[in-house]
Amino acid sequence: ARSSSAKLGARGLMALLLAAFAVGVGYGVVLPFLPFLLERLGQSSSGGAIQRTTGLLTGAYTIGPVIFAPLWGALSDRMGRRPVLLIGLLGFTVTLGLSAAAASLTTLYAARLLNGAFAAAVIPIILAIIADCSPDDGWRARRFGWVGIASISGLLAGPMIGGLSGLLISAKGATGLAAPLLVATGLSALATASIGLLRAAAPPR
Repeated sequence: ARSSSAKLGARGLMALLLAAFAVGVGYGVVLPFLPFLLERLGQSSSGGAIQRTTGLLTGAYTIGPVIFAPLWGALSDRMGRRPVLLIGLLGFTVTLGLSAAAASLTTLYAARLLNGAFAAAVIPIILAIIADCSPDDGWRARRFGWVGIASISGLLAGPMIGGLSGLLISAKGATGLAAPLLVATGLSALATASIGLLRAAAPPR
């Protein structure tokens, strides 16, 4: 068990925590300026249409993990944890970029749904890697806690980053709306590269 845990190491753990943080940021960053983004896409503000669409887009993201998390878990049992984690992070990065570039409401719906679907391959697989490497219950519990802290920190940082878009909107008009999503995309790309540069953190199951 201890030889397995050594395969994770400090560098591997930091890469996993960065990935958890990036997913949290990617979810939260869009929330403060989503109404402005919908206005840019031509969504009418009459009759609470923007509020309804905001709720539906948030729901579209959360549908992804409900449907796909079990599928990613089964796939990681066959392919190994790291390849599935890389697929999830790469897909999450691409769909964040697609959200930033969305030119229609349909594209934005698709991007948020796929964003949630790929996010479902990240946190559960990170926890599975830690469990695979665990020498004892205490070691595993501490690292599970760190993953939770990283994810929550990302959720809190995301709206802060998104909130800065108000300054960009004032200075640059609609073009400023993409900036927070692009920051989140870059962070997710960094997390993907960090995982890609590591050797397999745990043997495939």
